[in-house]
Amino acid sequence: MIQLDYVQLVRAFCEEVGLQDWEQIAQARHVEVDGVTVGLLHDEEQAADVLSLCFDLGPVHDAGIFPRLLAYNATCPADDAGTGQFGILPESDTLTYRIDMPWRSPLTGAELALQVGKHVDTARAALSACNGA
Repeated sequence: MIQLDYVQLVRAFCEEVGLQDWEQIAQARHVEVDGVTVGLLHDEEQAADVLSLCFDLGPVHDAGIFPRLLAYNATCPADDAGTGQFGILPESDTLTYRIDMPWRSPLTGAELALQVGKHVDTARAALSACNGA
């Protein structure tokens, strides 16, 4: 995926979900979805054929969750949009959930919107299970 393709995808995604400021979202590479900040990350040099979705799930309040997150990562199911993994940003103790989506042509704004919504729900459900809720 080249930068132009990325910008066109973000624009189509924003049009699909009714967001007006697609240029700012493409530049920031983040969007707010259902109360979750989602990184729409692409690095042409590192992985030209991957779009990473990184979900910011907020600060970690209980270090006791770490073993359960690790166990989830070891056993999480793969699906056609990639395998989700939990992580912690060490500089902020922020919990993240990341999906690496293969860049398939054509990846449409509608498909990206569907995958983002699906994985927001998946991340929340997995986190809830890890919390024992």
